[in-house]
Amino acid sequence: MKGCDDARAIDPQAIHDELERARADFHRMLDTAAPASVRTLIPLVRCLGRLPGPVSSGFAQLLDTASTPFVVNYL
Repeated sequence: MKGCDDARAIDPQAIHDELERARADFHRMLDTAAPASVRTLIPLVRCLGRLPGPVSSGFAQLLDTASTPFVVNYL
């Protein structure tokens, strides 16, 4: 790849594997969610999906800021 060193090369298989894991996780969450919960979220998702990019990005930043960090202890 022009302009990239070997340490930062893009691995298409790794990208595919990560997207497949995300897809499987998403479907598992949908399968285990209560139908009422899914119906409640659909209008919110539709509304947020129609927002302009900067507004959507601002909302995502707000959510990131509002969420508290968590610590995972592997001991």
